[in-house]
Amino acid sequence: MYCNCDGPTSEIYKLLKERFNMYKMKLLVATKYVHNGNGIKTTFDGTNETVEQLDSDGSYKSKECEDILNASDVVITNPPFSKLSDYIPFVIDHNVDVVLIVNMINVLCIFPALLTAEHMLFYIVMLTL
Repeated sequence: MYCNCDGPTSEIYKLLKERFNMYKMKLLVATKYVHNGNGIKTTFDGTNETVEQLDSDGSYKSKECEDILNASDVVITNPPFSKLSDYIPFVIDHNVDVVLIVNMINVLCIFPALLTAEHMLFYIVMLTL
């Protein structure tokens, strides 16, 4: 499970870490973008949690994060809304199942792109404003 727009303090990461065994995960990885700095990678294996600096800024499009994405079965995240129109085609190109946490306005904006994802599972959790 990969949270590619979240750090160790995000509610998504904390919930998945708490339910690690219940969801029968093998590994939980989160990467966090740091503007003008090194991003952060947090890994939890069910017992141990490690936090390390990335060589890049931690952007979901960085080579390091793309490598983690390619090794992942599922991505779950609340992507930055300002990057959503770029984020969706990016994850579609990597053929990974995705759980998105977005609001209804953003679902309407990305719906056409979701229709192109033939062999992927997109699960959308809508937030009410």
